[in-house]
Formats: sequence, C-alpha cells, structure tokens
Amino acid sequence: MQLAVRYGCGRGVRSDVDVEVVHVSLQFVSDSDKDIILSEDRFQPYCFHHSRLRALELAESKRAEIEAIGFSGPAISLRIPGIPFSQEQDAGLHISLYNQPQQEGASYTPPDKALCAALAGDRFSILVDGPLKILNGNENNDLKVGGCYYVSQACGSDATKMFNDIKARVGLDRDETQQFHLSLATIAPSWLPCHPKSKVGLQNQNLSLLFKEAFQVFRHGDSKAGFVGFNDDGTTGWSMHSSRTTKAGLSNAEILKKIKELPASQDHEPEKTRLQEEIINILKTYGFCKTVGSRENIQKITQPCSDAQLAVIQIFGSLWPKCLT
Repeated sequence: MQLAVRYGCGRGVRSDVDVEVVHVSLQFVSDSDKDIILSEDRFQPYCFHHSRLRALELAESKRAEIEAIGFSGPAISLRIPGIPFSQEQDAGLHISLYNQPQQEGASYTPPDKALCAALAGDRFSILVDGPLKILNGNENNDLKVGGCYYVSQACGSDATKMFNDIKARVGLDRDETQQFHLSLATIAPSWLPCHPKSKVGLQNQNLSLLFKEAFQVFRHGDSKAGFVGFNDDGTTGWSMHSSRTTKAGLSNAEILKKIKELPASQDHEPEKTRLQEEIINILKTYGFCKTVGSRENIQKITQPCSDAQLAVIQIFGSLWPKCLT
C-alpha cells in the first residue's frame, strides 16, 4: 500500500497559540480523479473520501470477527466515520501519527510546523498485515465521528518502526507502545436515525443532545433497560481511562488559569514554575486505551444481552422525530 505524509494546521487548545499542527498522518494514495463523494444518504457523512466506501466493505466482510470479539447484537451498526473537523478535508484511509489532544487543559507539544512542511507529500510503501482489533474512540469526538469505537486493521512491527521514525522527523517523541492502524469503520448504535454528520443530521442541530445521550448509553448502558453498554469497563478499563484523563484535563485547565492570572513580574516566577510542575502530562501518565482483539491481551468484551439491546432500541425509537424514523 502506498501512503503519503499529510498534515493540517488549526487552532490549538492552548490559549497562547493561534495556529499549530493539529494532525499528522500517512494517507492512502489514490489515482482517482474524484476523491470526495457528496452524499444524500442519511447514514453517511454529507461528504467523504471515496476510499471510505471500500473500507466499510472490508469492515462488513469481517463481521464474524467483530462479533467474536463481543461487538454483536441488534444494537451494533458499522458506519463511515466522520472526522473531527470539516468533512471536506477528509483524506480517507489513513494511519494517524498525531492528533491534537482534545481534553480541556491538555499539556502537549505539537509537531514542528516547518518539519511537517518539509516532509509533506513524501511517499512510503507498507504492508498492512496485522490482525483486526477494536479501538476505543475519544468520547469527546463521538458526535463528530458518528460512532464510539473503530474497527481497525493493525500494521506490522516493521511499519511501527517506520512510523516512529517519521514522528521523530517532525519533532515528536517515539512511542513503541503506540499501536498504528487503518480505521475501516466506526461502530455506532443502530438506533440512530441518521449519521450526525449526514446532510439531514446537520439540518437537525436540535438533536445534538439526543445524539450525545445515545452515544453515552451505547457506551455506559441504561440500568432501566438492563443494558450494560459496550465499554465493559471491568474488562477494558475504557470508562476509567476516560474519567481519569478528563479529571486531569480539568485540573490542568485550572492550573493554567491560575498561571494566566499571575502578574507579569519576576517576583511571581517561582509561583509560575511551581504551578507548571503540577501540570499532568496526560498521554505519558495514562497512555493509550487498551485494544480488543483475538491477538490482543484483551481478546473480547462481554456482549450486552440481546434482549436488553432491543429494549434500548425501542426506548430511543420513541424519542426521535417521526420524520427521521
């Protein structure tokens, strides 16, 4: 597979930085003259890269593997993932090397913009020969992506070394524990009447709170329906990881606020230094979420009861506007 280095700039979550690199990836190289598809389908983003259709087909062909991992039952649907920024920027199948942290108060160092510009467009050939696995998505992005988890094809160890070399070339730390992958599809609740980033979904912005509730229930469950959700925190630790990183982000935000409020004078430098030392490096402290797959340490989750899944589907079915059901 041929992949090319791409990067994008945008507004940082740090108040003192106007523009920074927000993502770096290796993206699928295509000879197609029609990269972006405009879609009227309510279960697809309003526009997306053409390679997403092939990726979704691959994910659907691996349904048996996905179900064996525990992501099975009437509540499960596979969708084309939206991206956390403008859909027109969707470059399709890609391997993420860096994504800007989204937690409030996140402490991080972005890639060097000049180094990214120098490397942009360089091509690399890789063999994607790793196993299928399920990755937990960032809860803050569920609404933007249109799903909670990713069906992913892992890359081999040779590719991992190559990707870490590229990260180092743009000023990022190497991380041998980072698991690189191709995201084929997102796993979403089947009770959604449309993709949140579809044309009809964006025309009904008043539904955003209901979408968010749907994703929360899909992840964490609904005790009234006897539905435990697919996060299965006792097995994966995904909910605990989210809770800890969110708490750390809020703490960092409070510290940054105190630093900003300090008078600009040498007398307050010791206090500024003390506060800066209290900022938590979230990625280094908590790492990445564990993955689930037949060759992973966590081989499967406990599948929520099918009857309970049907009960939740019925509950949400009564909440959506009739025009969307």
